[in-house]
Amino acid sequence: MAKHNDIGQIGELLAKGYLKNKGYRIMAENYRFEKAEVDIIAEINLVLYLLK
Repeated sequence: MAKHNDIGQIGELLAKGYLKNKGYRIMAENYRFEKAEVDIIAEINLVLYLLK
């Protein structure tokens, strides 16, 4: 795996940990639709957040 992919995975892990510590629920990861990808879909208080 290329170094930038490793860094991206580490960043996603850190982001997920941060969100979970703040009370967010991770709904999906690496969601793809056609040519687009959303890295993290998280929810808190019935509000969805899409993180790319």
